[in-house]
Parts: sequence; C-alpha cells; structure tokens
Amino acid sequence: MATGWRSCVIMTQEVAHLAAFWSLASGLTPAFEDDNEVVLTSDGTPGRHPGIVIMAGQPSSNSAVHLDLNSDDVPADLGLLLRAGATLIADRGEDWKMLHDPDGNPFCLRRAKPAAGPS
Repeated sequence: MATGWRSCVIMTQEVAHLAAFWSLASGLTPAFEDDNEVVLTSDGTPGRHPGIVIMAGQPSSNSAVHLDLNSDDVPADLGLLLRAGATLIADRGEDWKMLHDPDGNPFCLRRAKPAAGPS
C-alpha cells in the first residue's frame, strides 16, 4: 500500500549537469550529493518531502513518466529552460509547453492554476 509520493527518479550519465538543470527548473535544492546521486528537495531533508532524485545510470529513451512544472510566467520560464539546455518538443498553446531536459527526459511547463479561495 502506498503512503505518499516520495520522489521522481531520473537516470543520467551526467549527474551534476542534470541535477543543476532540475534544480533550476524546479526550484528545489540539493539535500544530498555525491558522484552517483543528487537528491533535490524543498527543505533540504532527503525522503521527508517529495523531491527529485538524479541518479547515475543509463536513461531510458522511452519514458512513460514525466514531470509537470508550474509557472506564473510561461514565456519567461520557457526562455530560461531553453537557455539551460531544454528542447521544446510541442507547443500546446500559451499555457502549456512540452519539453525534453538535456538528457531527453520529457517534462511539461504549465501555467500555474490560481489558488482556490475560501469556500
């Protein structure tokens, strides 16, 4: 039985490079780093809050899982991600872009939905 989401694991041959990309893209910071693994979290505590794990290994060319990133300014964030090494693979309109990270892993950039007001 699952008790909650822990992390998304991304395999790569370039751990430091891809960790830097995903830290920039997600706003998460390294909580653990070595030559074979970097754990990115929001609070610096590996495993306590959902995060992204970048691990040394052969990436899959047919990924069935991807990340969706929220953005308050899709055009500005798209430019930042492209300059950091992402590739635009599909433009789904003003509020939704599909990309690959520098290793070819898919992810989406979506306009953040406004927070729900009090009910």
